[in-house]
Amino acid sequence: MKTKKWLSLIVSLVVVTSVNAVVIDDLNYELNDGTHTAKLVPQLGEKFSGHIDIPCIVNYNAVEYTVTGIGESAFDENENLEAVTIPNTVSSIATLAFSDCPVLADIYVSWTTIQLKGVSVEDYAFLDDEV
Repeated sequence: MKTKKWLSLIVSLVVVTSVNAVVIDDLNYELNDGTHTAKLVPQLGEKFSGHIDIPCIVNYNAVEYTVTGIGESAFDENENLEAVTIPNTVSSIATLAFSDCPVLADIYVSWTTIQLKGVSVEDYAFLDDEV
């Protein structure tokens, strides 16, 4: 009986925190339905150029998700990516998020000094970039 209750609890938690990968406005996100947060993730075969403006919030199926992370290798090997704007809602930038972007020279952020204390930028997030 105890095992059945634990199994039921685990299934409930999985349903509440399901994660979906979707493309919104040409960017690939993992959406967490439990926390209503979004993380940018790699999109196979998609390469970006010029300036990318990452939004604070994305909408999917009439639900708002706050963009809180840039996942591992999200923009890896974008040879023509020159600039990126990162909103103050982003609190983590994963390893190799912008690696091998040789012309990436400008990164615009809107964090205040206080907000920056909670931001995590992993090792090699900007490996082999011009920044």
